[in-house]
Order: sequence, then structure tokens, then C-alpha cells
Amino acid sequence: MNEFEKYEIDGREKLKSVFKNVNWEFTAGQFDPYDAYANHKNKTIIAEIKTRNYDLYEYPNCFIEVKKLNNLLKNEADEIIYVSHFTNNVTATWNLTNLTNEDYTPQMIWMNKTTAGGIIQKIEKEVIELNIVDADLRITTTGEKREYLTQSMLKALQLYKENKK
Repeated sequence: MNEFEKYEIDGREKLKSVFKNVNWEFTAGQFDPYDAYANHKNKTIIAEIKTRNYDLYEYPNCFIEVKKLNNLLKNEADEIIYVSHFTNNVTATWNLTNLTNEDYTPQMIWMNKTTAGGIIQKIEKEVIELNIVDADLRITTTGEKREYLTQSMLKALQLYKENKK
């Protein structure tokens, strides 16, 4: 099993633990437009899953490629979510369903070519920023919603930024 497959399996298992009441199914291809889908409460949900190799508090945001976002938005799903699992047992989820081009400003950033895979190759990507403070935050292993994480996270990020100066 290669590094990419390990990340995929890990992310899928974590998605099932975060949203235990949703009967997730998973796509088979490495380059499918989304990673998971479900029919839940008469809604079709699709999810893009990322497993990060750092804690939630390390950065104030996540990024999604504009190309990936546009592919997600082309689907006729009732709900489109972007899921990031972090090493400190926290999962952040953003609902992208009603996002339009007017809602964000794309930026070009040098980033790793792939999230997983072992080979670190940087390329320039067109991305949008998803702020952690806008995310639904849950404990990964239990799915418990943790509203208070946002306030402590903001304090931690502020301290982090001050110490980097």
C-alpha cells in the first residue's frame, strides 16, 4: 500500500467516525471529483477529504484548489462539504454548497503538488482560502461538536503570530 492509499483510507475512516450517523460510500478512482458521497435525510451529500500532517492550530486556514472547487460545484448534490482531518484529533468541515465566484478571491500559491505520496514537489496552484474560524469543528474520534475550540484556537493563533514576528 503506497502513501496516497494510506492517506485515503485514514481519511475515510475518520470521516465515518466524525459523522457516525451518515452511511458514507467512497469513490474508487484516485482522481475522482470527490472522495465520498451519501444519501442522508433525503439529501445527497458529497465530500472532499484531506488528511493533514499537522495540528489544527498551526495555520489559520486551509486551501482548496479553484479547479477542485469548480469540479465539486458542478455536481448536482444537495450539500458539498470539504473535510480536513488534523493530527490533534480535530476535524474541520466547510459547507461549500452555496459558494459562488463572488464569495472568494483566488490567489496563486506555491504548494505541494499532492497532499500525500511521499515525493515533495512544489507547483503553483490557484487556490482559495478557507478560514478555520468558519469551519464546523468536531473531535475526530467521537464526532462531538466543539464550539469552544474556535475561541481557544483564535487565542493560540494570535500567540503563534506574535511569536513569529
